[in-house]
Amino acid sequence: MSKIARSYQDSSLVKLLVIIGSFVTVASLLALPLSFVTGWSFGHAFDASFRSIGIFSLVGGFGWMVVSRLGAGPVLLNAGAQPQRNLYLIFVLSYVVLSLSRLDFRESPFLWLRSQADILLLATFFAVLAFGRLQVYERGVLLYAILLPWYKIKSYTWQDGVLYLKTKTFWFVTRETRVVPKGDIEALDTYLRTHVSQRERL
Repeated sequence: MSKIARSYQDSSLVKLLVIIGSFVTVASLLALPLSFVTGWSFGHAFDASFRSIGIFSLVGGFGWMVVSRLGAGPVLLNAGAQPQRNLYLIFVLSYVVLSLSRLDFRESPFLWLRSQADILLLATFFAVLAFGRLQVYERGVLLYAILLPWYKIKSYTWQDGVLYLKTKTFWFVTRETRVVPKGDIEALDTYLRTHVSQRERL
């Protein structure tokens, strides 16, 4: 792998660690007053806080994906399905089985649904990823589930059929596709050259 392509991956790893650290920090800060008010142990309060943040983030993420997709315009190029579809579907099945294994027929369906909300949302999230596609829309690129508007793509490069994008977003500076079908690389690169000002050469 070239130095440029490696730099795309390295910065993504740093951002991922920042996100995980942020979740843990916020959950810890919320757990302190929650444990004081409810009398729960810090571990119990931290678990509740972390679950709540996760659910809020997933719901917000779903809403953002739907709204951004609705305003993206028509599809100009379809460059293939999610290459890791089978893996994501295994995750979906695992989460569903885990959730059903905790089903208690003595409690109401509402209480079970509330207690399993985070697991079911994760299953939905991976289902969205599993059936996502790499597509070019009039107003941006859909990377399987997340739409990147053209104005948020700073630069891009190719490495062994994999597209690496540097973005202007805060949470994810870099993103990468899986291997793009050879027949779609040229067409996809044409759209990128038209809308993205900088291409980094390997």
